[in-house]
Amino acid sequence: MSNIAIFISGDGTNLKSIVEKISPDVNVSYVFSNSEKADGVKYAESKGIRTIAIDSKKYYDKEVQSNEMVRLLGKQDIDLIVLAGYMEKIPEGVLSKYKVINLHPSLLPKHKGLKAIEKSFEDNSHIGGISYHWCNNKIDDGDLVEQFEITKRGDINQYNKDIKKAEHSTYYQVIEKVLGIRTQYKIK
Repeated sequence: MSNIAIFISGDGTNLKSIVEKISPDVNVSYVFSNSEKADGVKYAESKGIRTIAIDSKKYYDKEVQSNEMVRLLGKQDIDLIVLAGYMEKIPEGVLSKYKVINLHPSLLPKHKGLKAIEKSFEDNSHIGGISYHWCNNKIDDGDLVEQFEITKRGDINQYNKDIKKAEHSTYYQVIEKVLGIRTQYKIK
C-alpha cells in the first residue's frame, strides 16, 4: 500500500478525480491545504480523509512553516506528495524529505508559472497540453514525468474544459505509474 498526500488551494476538482479513480493500492492519507476555506478540504472531510489546513498567510517565516508541514506529514509514512492545484511554492524542507509531483497546464518548458492555460491558448501552436513534473526549488522547473498533448479547438473556455478533462483522466494514472502500480496509460 502506498500513501500519498494531496496538496490543494481551491475547489479540489483534481483531488475529487484522483480520490474517485485511484487504485485501491493507493491510500490518500492526507489532504493538505494552504486555505482553511478551500472547498476541497470539505470534500476530503466528507470522504473521511484527514485534512491539514495551514493558512500560509500566518507564516512570515517560511522555515517555520516548512518545519510545521514536515512535522504534520511525518505522522504518516508518505510515499508521494501530489500537488493538485496547490498555488504556492513548496518549502525546501518539504522538498528535501519527500518526492513531490506537480501538474502544470501547459507543455513545459513553455508557459511556466501563472496563467499558463491562457498563455498556451494564445501562443502560435495548434497544440497545447499538460505536464507532470517533479518539483524542485524553482517554479515549474523539475524533471518531466509525462506530458499529454491537446489539440486546441474552439475558444478559451473550450480549451480550459479540454485541459480539465485531460487532467482528470490522467493524473491518477500518472500517480499510479510513479508509484510502480501501473505500467502503461489508458487514455480516453
